[in-house]
Amino acid sequence: MATNTLVVYGMVMSSMNIRPRSDFLKVALVLGAISILGAVWQSILGGFVTFLFLISALFVPVFAIMVVDYYVLRRRRYAVADLLAARGGAYWFSGGVNPVAIASFVVGAGPAYSWTRVSPLPVGATIPSFAVTFVLHLVLSLALGAGARAAPPTAPRSSSPPRSAAGGDGRGAARRPLPPPRRERPGLPR
Repeated sequence: MATNTLVVYGMVMSSMNIRPRSDFLKVALVLGAISILGAVWQSILGGFVTFLFLISALFVPVFAIMVVDYYVLRRRRYAVADLLAARGGAYWFSGGVNPVAIASFVVGAGPAYSWTRVSPLPVGATIPSFAVTFVLHLVLSLALGAGARAAPPTAPRSSSPPRSAAGGDGRGAARRPLPPPRRERPGLPR
């Protein structure tokens, strides 16, 4: 029920953005009734739960791969220019695809789905599938050298003109400081 409440709130806020003059309570009641009827009609809720199990089985291995890559292999450093490069760079791997990550994902997603739907574990599937994918991706990356491909971070490229030594914008004008942030809020007593 709590999840449905948050979903209805999101739908109401989206509707209110489309039609700002609408009454919040009326929109909430209508959309709430539609969502409840939709959930019980033709057992759509059961299919939705199956869908949630499927995406959870697929996202946990992706998260494990991202954690290994960012925190362990690259030690919290990325080369931003290489991330944005169309071809080549530290993240190009094999034709723009990291085969170690794909293999780790496939091997991690299989048990995750199995432990979720086929033979559920008493502790659930999230932690064991995360651990399997984490260890597999780490071992394969270190064994095949895939983790050592990241270049040290580079300065982001800028399309603005270079600044002069005096702190200007390169066109002879000095840069003005920003005004201090406003601390008062309208409608509140000072």
